[in-house]
Amino acid sequence: MLQVPAIVQEKARVEGVAAWIEEAPRLVEELAVEWNLTLGRVLEGGTESLVVTATSPDHGDVVVKAVVPRRDLARGEAGALRLADGRGAARLLAFDAERETLLVERLGPSLADAGLSASR
Repeated sequence: MLQVPAIVQEKARVEGVAAWIEEAPRLVEELAVEWNLTLGRVLEGGTESLVVTATSPDHGDVVVKAVVPRRDLARGEAGALRLADGRGAARLLAFDAERETLLVERLGPSLADAGLSASR
């Protein structure tokens, strides 16, 4: 069972959408079936989304990102990724606006885990 990280749960409570905490894992699992994904592990470190690694027969390594529903944050992120089209950002592969969930290419390890200085 997928677990929404504690900091993301807190964000949902602050935003007044605590019910999303229980719904988000189910939404990700539903979309995994629709998008033909094999789910992996929940990624820690973010504050706005339940982020889960996955594999796709069509796209390889991907992440599913279920955004805490508030003020069209997911729609804005999807729009920005669509415009960037993989230049300087992960490529948007799918977006479910109703469930505020994105499917994006997985780029690799987190920069926070890379052990590099800010200048590097």
